[in-house]
Amino acid sequence: MQVVATSTTFLCTASTAVIGQGVKGTADVEDGRVAARTLANGMALAISLGLLIGAGLYFTSGPLLIHAYHLTPGSEVYSLARSYMNVRALSVPAAFATLVSAGVAFGLGDATMPLLAVAAAMVTNVCGDLLLIPRFGLTGAAVATAAAAWVGAASLVALLSARLRPTWRLPTLQELRPFVQTSAALLSGSLLCSLAYAATTSVVAAGRSVVESASHQIALQGWWLLSFASVPLSLAGQSLLPPLARGNGQSPRQSAWQMCRSLLALGAAVAVPLTAANWLLCTRLSMAVVADMEVAATLRAIVLPATVAQATINVATALDGAYIGCGKLGHYVKVVGAATLTLVAVSFRAVYTGRAGLATAWLALASFSCVRAVAHLWALPKLRDELLGPRPLTSVAV
Repeated sequence: MQVVATSTTFLCTASTAVIGQGVKGTADVEDGRVAARTLANGMALAISLGLLIGAGLYFTSGPLLIHAYHLTPGSEVYSLARSYMNVRALSVPAAFATLVSAGVAFGLGDATMPLLAVAAAMVTNVCGDLLLIPRFGLTGAAVATAAAAWVGAASLVALLSARLRPTWRLPTLQELRPFVQTSAALLSGSLLCSLAYAATTSVVAAGRSVVESASHQIALQGWWLLSFASVPLSLAGQSLLPPLARGNGQSPRQSAWQMCRSLLALGAAVAVPLTAANWLLCTRLSMAVVADMEVAATLRAIVLPATVAQATINVATALDGAYIGCGKLGHYVKVVGAATLTLVAVSFRAVYTGRAGLATAWLALASFSCVRAVAHLWALPKLRDELLGPRPLTSVAV
């Protein structure tokens, strides 16, 4: 389910980017016409994809667990995992609807509505866990999570509908074209990121250590959660940069470059406390989140690559928004592709040399994050020249 969640985040970023591309001025934001069209069209796409992917997960859960996660058919773990996956598959359309709705809200510059929807989903999840887990165990947890997804999606769609009053109908192919064009690149990037994260889990599993597998799941969930803190910066760039980067004259393009610089500075600023939080999670707080001392000790062993990966992924994510907002979708895909190839090369070299395990997985993840950040930084002078024109050569008196 984590792979599905990661690979479909493009629905959120695409919604934000489509609004940014359609906005011509302040009036478009205020009357919400662009956002209303984006919500209606994006929702049709989200529900269609959600039903298709949810059904695929439901009917192929067995083979996926056997071949992708090396579970033995008929075992207790296999039965529990399949039951959990089947229930969670029913919530995929809701998850996709939430992504589109959140992207529309961020495109409007409104973070309150997504926050309210998240709060409603959290309350539903906590209450569901308390009521269902004692009686139904892991399946009860899955039901609570699925119910929370539907409550969150319904809440956010209802709030947006009350504000925008969209016309609910099936969109035409022409109306879906902006989504398809933007989504193609963003989907490619999301799929590559999903491949990267799945590869790290596969490398740890190849090490055949239960302790390392548990440590990896705890570390990855914490790292992943912290890395989302810079996503609003990326969405802000995708929403605000398109009309500036496409503007005529020096003033809007100068503003676009200043915003790119601000995204870089904010990404670096956000990275500092998040890196410290990741360090604490792997060291001082490890015993607070893990009861097993051996697992906690294993977490402390990967503190260096985990903190490097956290620091660089936040800078990279903020700059994703700069390049996507400026229309450099090809650059974005190339950077994520290069980072994923690096991770896969590091990971599977270790597998073939018998060095698979937790340390290798996190070295690979740190390499992935570093390549993304460095590649974005390397291309910034070119982006500046494209926005402002090349810098004039200074003459030197001889």
